[in-house]
Amino acid sequence: SKHNVFEFVPNEYIFNQKVVVFSFETFAHYATLNSSIHEIWFWRYSGDLGGTTLNYSPKISFYTFPIPTKLGPLNKIGESY
Repeated sequence: SKHNVFEFVPNEYIFNQKVVVFSFETFAHYATLNSSIHEIWFWRYSGDLGGTTLNYSPKISFYTFPIPTKLGPLNKIGESY
């Protein structure tokens, strides 16, 4: 997809195909994943499927992303977003 969207969904949903599901208990991680820093990171390190179609790979784009150690201040940002 050209655009990546991180969204809260009910935990009873069942996903398939190339949907990546993150399970976090705070809004801080949500704010981090929606940040422009993370967007730049995943555009730099993810592969593509041709042109502007991004192939978000958690192994490459998420697990290597340097998530801040002090996430507390990001809770309010993530909750209001």
